[in-house]
Amino acid sequence: MPLADALRVAQSKGLDLVEIAPTATPPVCRIVNYDKLKYEEAKNQKDTKNAGSRIKEVQLSASIDPMTSASSCPAPSSSSATT
Repeated sequence: MPLADALRVAQSKGLDLVEIAPTATPPVCRIVNYDKLKYEEAKNQKDTKNAGSRIKEVQLSASIDPMTSASSCPAPSSSSATT
């Protein structure tokens, strides 16, 4: 579609003609509400930035600390064993 026709269609609908891919041949444009497009892009960038800060790293190991095992599993007493 020629540029003049695209501009005319966008103006008749009360929208904007936005160039999406300027390096393509021919350049790619969309007829959209520019304010809404900018708002959605900013919202998506904010969501992706916050999603990165929500990820937390947890390290697990298979070894048990000797102090932990001694306190959680006490040795049996000799008085209770001989009844």
